[in-house]
Amino acid sequence: MNARSCSFQVTNRNRD
Repeated sequence: MNARSCSFQVTNRNRD
């Protein structure tokens, strides 16, 4: 579950 949260944060930063 932690890995999924990390991936989500990375994608959000990439979109910025």
